[in-house]
Amino acid sequence: MRWSAVIRGVAVVSAAMLAAAPVHAEDEKDSAPETWFARMLGRNESQLTVTHFWSLGAKMRAETVVAGQLIVTIVNGDTYYTYSPSGGGGLAVERAPQAIADDAKMGRPFGQEVELLLDQGAEKVGEEMLHGRMCDVYRVTDSDGKRQVWATQGEPRVTSRIEVFRRASGSTQYLDYDQWLRGVPIADGFFEPHGGLELKRYSLSDYLVEATRDGTLGAIQFLHLLTGRSKQPTGAGASSGS
Repeated sequence: MRWSAVIRGVAVVSAAMLAAAPVHAEDEKDSAPETWFARMLGRNESQLTVTHFWSLGAKMRAETVVAGQLIVTIVNGDTYYTYSPSGGGGLAVERAPQAIADDAKMGRPFGQEVELLLDQGAEKVGEEMLHGRMCDVYRVTDSDGKRQVWATQGEPRVTSRIEVFRRASGSTQYLDYDQWLRGVPIADGFFEPHGGLELKRYSLSDYLVEATRDGTLGAIQFLHLLTGRSKQPTGAGASSGS
């Protein structure tokens, strides 16, 4: 299977991650980077996907099975990696300075969909009990469609659900986090790619040109972690996670 075909499959999951179950916190030293784990269930009219997320400070690792292949995404410093361990290949792309600067503002690199939606002009439209926790509901509607995020009240705020309606296709995507854990032990080496991979390395500008030409840019799961926060639609293969 060509890498471009695999990466298109990842688009179903999109960069929108959701959060739900109670957050379990542990005492941590102020100087130690905060760690998180979350699990996301994604579904649309044709697919069901499960994605696992880990973070250590601004570093992130996400794993999703697409078309029988494990797809790993790692964000570490100035590099964005996405690859298939079973396929043995993938990409290593230079991150934009804006994306690196956003790391300090965003804190946890996933589960920040409210902030991303507010960038697009979203407003709070109500409150709702979801997965046993009271959530604030945010919504934005525009020419692309309608996007809603349910986020838990209080701190730390985590995403519980994302719903994305795409006007062009008439399709709706649902994303739910069913587990959140905080303070889990994670080794720094977990945020490095597997050994023995054939990674094609790109500068950001070269990658954007090639991906736009091939039509694979929209399939990048967490585009804002590559290019920086913008007005791009949450859950459209261009969000976070965040």
